Amino acid sequence: MLAVNLVVCVLAIWALGTDPPPDLTGYAMAIMWALLPLVSIATSSLAGRWRVWERRTWLFAIATAAMAALVAPLAFGWTRSTGLGAGSTVSASDIAFVLLTFCIHALFSFIGLGLGALARRVARMGEDDRS
Repeated sequence: MLAVNLVVCVLAIWALGTDPPPDLTGYAMAIMWALLPLVSIATSSLAGRWRVWERRTWLFAIATAAMAALVAPLAFGWTRSTGLGAGSTVSASDIAFVLLTFCIHALFSFIGLGLGALARRVARMGEDDRS
């Protein structure tokens, strides 16, 4: 149940970032470079703390990074350049930007997983001290 809640929260933030007002590019940039890294760290730290998918918790970080990397193409209309629009092409810089964004958010997600695992270990050590 907890895993479902975390995924729904990430999807909600992702959905908010993919539909900016048409004249506010800064809004989309703020979502992409300020809010999504914070969400990546926060949700991944919760996933690491509670071991959401047991040994497959790292998949949560990859999924979070993939959703964050897809915000830019959706927010800036790059979906037309992925072959869905007639006669459009994908430039190498578009692909490089999406890959760079994926790597940055994966790094944030794995930092969050590490923080969550550290919090879990500290909590476990506190429980051992009380016994």
